[in-house]
Amino acid sequence: MQLTLVGKIQSLKRNSRVGQVIVILLIAELLFLACFASIPLPVATQGNIVHAIANQADRVVEALPSRWQEKLGRLSANDDSEQKPVRIYQYFPQAPLVIFSGYVLGPILAPIACLAFLIIGFAGPVLGFHIFSSGGPYFLQPGFGYLLGMLIASWACGYLTSKTRTSFRQCLAVLAGLVCIHITGLIYLFCISLFNAFGEAPHVLWKQWVFEEARNLSWYPLPYDLLFATILIGIGFPFRWLVDTLCAPDIAFRGKSQPNMEEIESDD
Repeated sequence: MQLTLVGKIQSLKRNSRVGQVIVILLIAELLFLACFASIPLPVATQGNIVHAIANQADRVVEALPSRWQEKLGRLSANDDSEQKPVRIYQYFPQAPLVIFSGYVLGPILAPIACLAFLIIGFAGPVLGFHIFSSGGPYFLQPGFGYLLGMLIASWACGYLTSKTRTSFRQCLAVLAGLVCIHITGLIYLFCISLFNAFGEAPHVLWKQWVFEEARNLSWYPLPYDLLFATILIGIGFPFRWLVDTLCAPDIAFRGKSQPNMEEIESDD
């Protein structure tokens, strides 16, 4: 009887570890795919988004039948049909996925998944593909600090939402995650720029002005990071439940009473 009981407990622990490995690899794969998921979006400055929406509305109207276009033309007070110039930004949804991973996996598994993603990225050049940049030393790239901030952000989001799932905690997790990513990235960016200015490192690949890099890496993507991270957190509870189920019993029993010996022995 005692040997059978120990075997059941060991089997449960084995299943738990397998589930944890599966979800860690899935999140690492999502972060890997996000490096290549370039989404063209209008730069969120001044009237650029308004112009993009107006241009898209004009394209929709042009696709309608001619009689509908005439009716809409009478209702519209704006006779200017010229397409307005729109600045496009190539957006990569890594930051929202990191916040989503912290919310779904928790403060332990989420940083492990981000660390696995970083290890894959560092091993990429050896295998013949570059994830983080076009090549060269990654730690000298202007965006390397943002990768380090992902580890902190995944832990912060997981910690803030590990016990409670209130709307306040979810919003706080989104803000904390974005602050961790962008503040860490900006600090590293300014430090590497000072190193380039006074350290005489001619092998550094980028030479753009530091404030231009800060604009491209933080100012432009930040509104979309906030938008998509909020959406992912809002729809993340079913995924969180699924992860808790796959990683049972270590995580599924969180906040619940552990099964007693009598319940396990009753199965025999």
